[in-house]
Amino acid sequence: MTNTPSVTAAGNLVIRAAGEADARVLSAFASTAFRTTFGPDSDPADIDAYVADAFGPERQAAEIADPDRTCLLLTDGAHVVGYAMLR
Repeated sequence: MTNTPSVTAAGNLVIRAAGEADARVLSAFASTAFRTTFGPDSDPADIDAYVADAFGPERQAAEIADPDRTCLLLTDGAHVVGYAMLR
């Protein structure tokens, strides 16, 4: 797979390939989404350990740069509202 710079828009929503500069915002969004989804039913220490390993900015940058992955962001204006990591 390749990270292509294509953009698809629907209203104010835009789907686009993530780039290196998106690693920090993706890290924050993915961490929040994971905590919101799994936090209420999990041990906080387990959540903290998993989030630190799986969603850190360095890890997100590496995954975005990986030629065998495609990372797509769904944005609404300047805000990330969703993402998909394809392998």
